[in-house]
Amino acid sequence: MPTLTSRVQKWKDMGHNEDFKGHKVHCFYRHKGATHETPLLVFIHGFPTSSYDWIKIIDKFPTFSMLTFDFLGFGLSDKPSNLNYTLSNHADLAVELVERHVTKENIRPPVYIIAHDMGTSICSEILARDLDGSLSKNIQIIGVLLFNGNMIMSKASLVLGQRILRSRLGWLLSYLSNKPFFLWQLSTAASNKPLNPEEGDDQWNLLNFNAGNKRLHKTIQYTFERVEKEDRLLGAIRNSPIPISFAWGMEDQVATAALQLQGWMELRPSAPIYELPGLGHFPQLDDPESFTHVLKSILQQI
Repeated sequence: MPTLTSRVQKWKDMGHNEDFKGHKVHCFYRHKGATHETPLLVFIHGFPTSSYDWIKIIDKFPTFSMLTFDFLGFGLSDKPSNLNYTLSNHADLAVELVERHVTKENIRPPVYIIAHDMGTSICSEILARDLDGSLSKNIQIIGVLLFNGNMIMSKASLVLGQRILRSRLGWLLSYLSNKPFFLWQLSTAASNKPLNPEEGDDQWNLLNFNAGNKRLHKTIQYTFERVEKEDRLLGAIRNSPIPISFAWGMEDQVATAALQLQGWMELRPSAPIYELPGLGHFPQLDDPESFTHVLKSILQQI
């Protein structure tokens, strides 16, 4: 197992492990005494990264309880080779962890979800469960912020590595994956603002932990579910009674504003849209101040 960078080790030490179906899941949870007016903030990460994507955001909301975690196959969580990495399984994990933590608060506070990339599809599945009545009654979602995700696969602009991983040669790319190729692909997706060396070291470290780089052809399989379950997932965005907002790094090269965001706007014309000019696929890392301003603006209106 690779040695963690000092920054990733610090992040690991700030969190704890939870058990989910016999596997270890890395979580970060901060209890600040949520109220009926102050929700638990739940941050859901994307592919192929981890909850570390929120490292620049968590300290900007000191009065909120918050929860984030690494899905199985990602970050500092277990990455079993024989697991079926489906949206449904990811949603099961998310719902289980949220329910555990809202019941730790004295009043079972409402929940506000912030979801990025793959997380937008996982959040869509959670919204679908809310619509069909199968979501736990312990979880009251009062709002959702979705940003920079390819929920509409027909409008996705996948990078080369993603296209290969989805093909019959995906296993080979996983086997041969290395740091330079991974960072090139991540930078291509990110924006015109390249990763600095420390950020690159951290992201590779988190992917390589527990051999996650060898699971990429498995963890990307959720993209096929986006097509198979399109009516359910997109229907949840269209029909959910829960307030939904969109934010977008306008220079995103994978989930482009011209195609993907336009498709989201057609799905839910009434949703507030927060454009983030000059930012790419990871606005929460590119410019945490601007992203924080958007989220605080939304939370003030709840």
